Amino acid sequence: MTHYVAYLDKFGHLGQYVSRHHPRYKTPPAFGFAGLILPATEVRKFAIY
Repeated sequence: MTHYVAYLDKFGHLGQYVSRHHPRYKTPPAFGFAGLILPATEVRKFAIY
């Protein structure tokens, strides 16, 4: 079984998230698809490049 690690580039705010329809708590901590996904076996090579 292959494991993957996601590096996300866009983050929202620190705080509570209830749902996207909640009047106050509707911004999730991670809200985007910017970044990349690597197989866990390749993370070390990527990090030291």
